[in-house]
Amino acid sequence: MNKLFTLSIAVLLISTLAFVSGAFAQETSTDITVETVTATDLGVQEPSDGIAGFFQNLFSNIQYTFTTDPVKKNEIKLKQANWALLKSQKYLGEEAADPKTQGKYEKYLNKYQERMGIVKQRMEKHQEKIKASPHFDQFMDKLTDNSLEQQRLMDHLSNKLTEEQKTKLKEIKETGLKTWGEVINNFDDPEKITARVKKVIEEIKGSEAVNLEHLKNLQLLQNYVQEEIKEKIKSSQNFSVERLNTHLKEFNLQKAKEKLDEYFGHTMMEPIEKLKVLKIIEESPDLIPQIKQNLPAVESSQVQNLEDKLESIKNEDTRSKYLEGFEDIDHQEIRTLLQTMQKKYLPFSAQDIKQVMPQTKVMPVQPNKASTGTETQTY
Repeated sequence: MNKLFTLSIAVLLISTLAFVSGAFAQETSTDITVETVTATDLGVQEPSDGIAGFFQNLFSNIQYTFTTDPVKKNEIKLKQANWALLKSQKYLGEEAADPKTQGKYEKYLNKYQERMGIVKQRMEKHQEKIKASPHFDQFMDKLTDNSLEQQRLMDHLSNKLTEEQKTKLKEIKETGLKTWGEVINNFDDPEKITARVKKVIEEIKGSEAVNLEHLKNLQLLQNYVQEEIKEKIKSSQNFSVERLNTHLKEFNLQKAKEKLDEYFGHTMMEPIEKLKVLKIIEESPDLIPQIKQNLPAVESSQVQNLEDKLESIKNEDTRSKYLEGFEDIDHQEIRTLLQTMQKKYLPFSAQDIKQVMPQTKVMPVQPNKASTGTETQTY
């Protein structure tokens, strides 16, 4: 009886406080752009602070404790992970340089990682029950959508961090992708993955910048899934390009070029990442002329942005670390560009040059009429 009374009071208080805080947020939050990841994007209620936050967490934990369906339990834990990530974004946006604010940002970022780890652990522990649940497909749809939005949110956080903090955030992002990839590998039906991604892309709110950021993160996800699933994700990327086709087909070439520049300008991707996305688009089938004919000029702009970025980094070690962060890019043209940038902007030692240039060895050859000594062969 006491438990029931406590639960009733908690529900009443959290409902009242959430209504008040939600109404206040609607009145004051006028400067959020369409590119910002919001609670609505993640399909959760806005996380509260203070006493409202206390009761919000209390009610959520009570739900988690008394829920018996393992999938529903994971949905609650996923919601709590989203709250933590939204709070880390909030605190970083208030006073990014303040140590107290930084501490809160790191606290909630760690909570996000911890809660996503619990989601994965519970799925592994209750495999049979989770797969048999009538809520399983709905949960996997939610996880697909939330994982893409979580990655996008962390991309936005990166813009306000020190280099050391960026390194830690990159590790957390990679852990998030790995966790998502392992869940797909172990639980999802490969035939349903394409449909899940298509649904997310079709329901994107905001500009095409969001679509491009999803396209980038789907490419990164491929590093953590099996070959069969990788092909499904690759094919699902075509939906992003189809969406871009649809949005640009009504414009003339010049206006479409301006729109492409605008979309890429509004993403939080680094110039190298933008070049990678441009290559994915370029290699996609059925591109409309408004995109196909403008890609070289857009790529050229991003190469210039990359040069500007490198010139703005005065410290050679920082510049070197920046370029090293993209060594895993597998596209040959972009790798060649990176090698060119390394030679131009980094003070190379002989060992450094050996790592990025074709190896040259002196090999003996059989004498003939044209040659009687040794020749240099490059291979």
